[in-house]
Amino acid sequence: MVVGEAGTGREALEVVQRTRPAVAVLDIDMPEMTGCEVAKELRIRCPETRCVLISEHSEQVSHEVIDFMAGYVPKSQSLSILVDAVRMAAEGVVYLDRAWEHPRNILTPREDDVLRLLACGRRSRDIAATLGISSKTVEAHRAKLLRKLNVKVTADLVRYAIRHHLLEP
Repeated sequence: MVVGEAGTGREALEVVQRTRPAVAVLDIDMPEMTGCEVAKELRIRCPETRCVLISEHSEQVSHEVIDFMAGYVPKSQSLSILVDAVRMAAEGVVYLDRAWEHPRNILTPREDDVLRLLACGRRSRDIAATLGISSKTVEAHRAKLLRKLNVKVTADLVRYAIRHHLLEP
């Protein structure tokens, strides 16, 4: 259900603050504030609202905004893809269009290593021994992965790794 529309980034920020939707779809090219700027601000003001960004040009999505969004859909995609992305965002799952972003581009090499090992069912102390780091560092990477990929539990990380084929050699 659509609860509001806005013509500018500032209006979008106001509408979301007033209506508190589960998901906000933001165009990156909005005047006054970009969709990326709105998503960052909403993370502070309305952390319960998840943001799906849309754009004509994928290169406009900067990597730092990954922490503040629940999805990205190019405008060239069908409406059904956008609807799927919104549904996924409402369920707490991140949607990144394959044409824009491969997960390895948003994860550091160490985060990628930790994610692969977690997805294989390894325990923190085993991961620490394998990677030559402390268990505390593994837990810090796990927490960062959960936040960066907008998921809540390790099982979600496993599903993410499977969906994005990160377990393949």
